[in-house]
Amino acid sequence: MRKLIDLTKGHERVFIVLNSSRAKAVFLKRATEEGFMIGSRLPSACECERVMIIHPDYTISYCYGMATNYLYHHSQSCRIDYEKYINGELDYLYKLDTDKH
Repeated sequence: MRKLIDLTKGHERVFIVLNSSRAKAVFLKRATEEGFMIGSRLPSACECERVMIIHPDYTISYCYGMATNYLYHHSQSCRIDYEKYINGELDYLYKLDTDKH
């Protein structure tokens, strides 16, 4: 099984794109199993947004605020299509319409 923490190797933050209720449920379950925290709470006790951010120190944050949204949309940040990742697809990077192909 692919782990969330593996996605953070070499990255300060990784944007996890959750486009379905299934992806959100699996994300919260696996994040809890791996020991991630959202503030002082277990992920399984929290709600998900469409985009969540994981960090190598086992913390999760929401994609709120101008600076964070700017990083998501305009930097070379790592963005993961979590549905593809949990389905075992090799190309699981999430591409924005503005990304160069």
